[in-house]
Amino acid sequence: MQDPLGFRLVGIHVTPRESQSVRVSSPLIEFDVRAMTARTASGRRYHLAGPPDERVAAAVIRMHVRRWGLEASEVALMEPRYVSLTLAPTPAGGSDAN
Repeated sequence: MQDPLGFRLVGIHVTPRESQSVRVSSPLIEFDVRAMTARTASGRRYHLAGPPDERVAAAVIRMHVRRWGLEASEVALMEPRYVSLTLAPTPAGGSDAN
């Protein structure tokens, strides 16, 4: 099931060679706050590392808003624990379908 609110990950992606790039994920469909892992609608899996940085997230969001013409009311920063209340990991062997 895809989340109707369209939660997305926003931040800096660090490659194995330590290069960095700004990322905004496709909508999240699973989020496990204990493991700090997420799965997106595109099928990508992410492991979040390090503490959240609201300044970096806000800068990336501002860039994304300008690029896609979003309204400020369409965007909000949320702590991982609140996202996890809405998006739970799929049980092992389970299905995303309801």
